[in-house]
Amino acid sequence: MKPDSWKICPDDRPSDVQNPSSRLVQIALSGFPQLAADTILNRDYSERLPLIIEEAIRLLNLAFIQERRNREACVRVLLEIALNLFGIEGKRASLSEADAEKSVVQILLILKSWEESEKKEYDGELDSTKVVVDQILRDMRKVLKGQSMVAKIADEIESGLDKNDPSGSFLIESKRAIQTNVYYEIVSKALSKIGNDSATGLRWLRHLGAVQVSSNPVIAARAFEEFEELWTDFDLVISSHPEWQNNLEQFADEIALYGTVTSLLPNVLDFRPIALLSDFEDGMVSIQINPNKASSVRDSLEDALRIYSILRELLRKYDPWLMPDLKLDSPGRPNVVFKVATSEPEAIDLTESLDSKGMGTNNTVTFSVSQEIKIVMTVIKGLAHALKAGIPITRVYITNMEGRLEDHMRECLASDIVHSSLEKVDDRRERIKSTISKVAQKEIEISYEAGIELICNKRYLKSLSDKWFFDLVGKDKTQILDQLESDIRMSGIFVTRRVFRLAFDSTVRSKWTKYLKEHLEISESQASKVMDSIDLLPSSKRRDADTLQVLGNSLVTNLTNTEFPDQQLKVWNKSRETNFALSKFENSISNDPDPKVLERLLEIAEFRKAYLLTNELSKELNEVGIDVPSETDGLEVEDWKSYGPSKKTMEEFKNAYLSFRSKLVQSVNSSNSQREKLSKLLNRQDGRMMTSS
Repeated sequence: MKPDSWKICPDDRPSDVQNPSSRLVQIALSGFPQLAADTILNRDYSERLPLIIEEAIRLLNLAFIQERRNREACVRVLLEIALNLFGIEGKRASLSEADAEKSVVQILLILKSWEESEKKEYDGELDSTKVVVDQILRDMRKVLKGQSMVAKIADEIESGLDKNDPSGSFLIESKRAIQTNVYYEIVSKALSKIGNDSATGLRWLRHLGAVQVSSNPVIAARAFEEFEELWTDFDLVISSHPEWQNNLEQFADEIALYGTVTSLLPNVLDFRPIALLSDFEDGMVSIQINPNKASSVRDSLEDALRIYSILRELLRKYDPWLMPDLKLDSPGRPNVVFKVATSEPEAIDLTESLDSKGMGTNNTVTFSVSQEIKIVMTVIKGLAHALKAGIPITRVYITNMEGRLEDHMRECLASDIVHSSLEKVDDRRERIKSTISKVAQKEIEISYEAGIELICNKRYLKSLSDKWFFDLVGKDKTQILDQLESDIRMSGIFVTRRVFRLAFDSTVRSKWTKYLKEHLEISESQASKVMDSIDLLPSSKRRDADTLQVLGNSLVTNLTNTEFPDQQLKVWNKSRETNFALSKFENSISNDPDPKVLERLLEIAEFRKAYLLTNELSKELNEVGIDVPSETDGLEVEDWKSYGPSKKTMEEFKNAYLSFRSKLVQSVNSSNSQREKLSKLLNRQDGRMMTSS
């Protein structure tokens, strides 16, 4: 794979590596204004930022005057620099608020000067700032097709724009949108790190403090839907792989692998400064390994190594532009970790193998305390092995899919309730048929049992308190169902809190460190490094409470809440309600469960599997020094694959992967057909030219 198949930076080497201003301008005018803006995120510039910006502005001004084609690039790079200075990434680079403010003033003055000159020169017909601002807002609105926090922020920024002062009003509105955002506040107050469950909108989320992005086949495919220019990028990849054209079936998985890299490469680049500034403690992109290979350690490792190699070659070319003075033990080391589906026992060996190589993992398809504690113990072995071998380690993640556990429990309980409620009802088949018509908005020919399964699916049943569900099972059950729904909504939160308490709470931290030192034969500093490098990752949220009820405080360092774009919108909307106070949720992850709610939930078999430990893990935690009762009802390793939410999630991921792969293969086939048509057309034109001559 040729690294230049993806156009991520200028082709040539920087003409003046040592001069950050001239390098910034060279990058911007080469068509990479966001990379150019990110070059200021360098601690070496912390004491001379205004001088660097001043010199860059002088050079950009010459380019703006000399060539009309340069103008949008000049405007874009300065706006992107300002956004970086408003955002948390500027603080990560140790750029002082005073210098940042002085630099933004310089930027604003030159932008206004350019606006005035264009008004005079083109009679008000050309406005480069407006073109660039419109593009930024348009891209923000593409995230989740407008139904995301980032998209709604774009709407608010636009509503505050002044056509007579486009740059000034855009910067004022953007600064307000960033620095008053609830996620900016969460990160600033160290209540949690923030991740993003989407491959788009990431640059804006980075301004708010995001340091992680998760992906899966659904997310990768959605990126291509939201940003169609990714297909253009993928065409470049296709053109460098002529071997694909002759055997699409043979290369289908390889095509999907490159398509996945294409969808996530912008994320890797956006988070690159964060990774380099934090020595790979943050700025990680989680890449899903082919879910259809989840049971094969060898095949999964092969794919991970291939992706890692592709990105390493690309970043070896990219880093000298971003941070030319950077000294890395491993040049081009990718800021990625690999998502391992913990739906198979093989996940244990795959996790330890990847972590021991310093490549990092994000264990996903995880719903239970026993799964996650088992993986914590696996991860620490892999990380310790890497450190003993002198291999640098990266941040790794233990995902807890809160919402998917809740969905599964609701589906199971709803099915049981429907069966028992209709067991003695004579017209039960007609009632199910009528309910299907109501919730699906169409007639579906289906068996009675399959009909119950259909209406109890999360696609249609959002709550046990849904009115149509009361109508079906009997309104006399309203109070019971309301209580049950309220309890279910705490299930994922309770599991998250228990995992946190057993593995990451400050009260157990010293016990884990001591255990690692004694049992894995590593030094105390290495043991601390291992524990510092593991984050619990609450995910798959359904409501604002699913985020707000699992926040930490400044003493909690092993927590990254990762959010869907629509979940961000829910939390953002909640934060704007009257009397909302984030302080109410400080260290909510350490709260004890309501004993009555927990008691009721533990009567549900599927929750017992998720919440309780296995006998083996109870013993192992006691060996660590963590006092837990002997528990036997937790999910055993051999049952991971058959556990309801695991089966449902893996089926969804596998189907999504096959669908995504099919679209990519079709794209390759389409490109091949277009090339053949073009070749025939050129041949015909050559023939005509020969005849006429």
